[in-house]
Amino acid sequence: MKVKRTNYNFTLIFFFLLLFINTGFVYTQVGISDNIVSAIGKGDAESLAKYFNSNVELTILNKEDIYSKAQAKQIIKEFFLKNNPKTFTILHEGNSSGAKFTLGRLETLSGTYRIYLLMKFDNRSVYINQFKIKLDNRFTRN
Repeated sequence: MKVKRTNYNFTLIFFFLLLFINTGFVYTQVGISDNIVSAIGKGDAESLAKYFNSNVELTILNKEDIYSKAQAKQIIKEFFLKNNPKTFTILHEGNSSGAKFTLGRLETLSGTYRIYLLMKFDNRSVYINQFKIKLDNRFTRN
């Protein structure tokens, strides 16, 4: 009987340890996402670029290309200078094949834009692989 109780205690401890590790990983993903959302909402290209992959597929309006992390940071910085952000709202988030995507609405002083992010996780770190900014025609000012 004593052996079974020890196995039961070991199983219980293992279960709670596994639960704790998984909860910590989910919290890390959410926290990182919050930092990215905050950086976009503030127009903080420097903080946002910390999450860029070494190469980023960047689309701003109709211009699309693959840029290095440094180039993408500078292009995003210029966009934020021309379009001072007021608010950023997440409209939809999801997961697909080990990646997370986020669709949001960025309201700026010059107009409203749709933002699309594709992020991948590697060793508990997140990297933005795609960052797209498109004019949201439903909210354009005449």
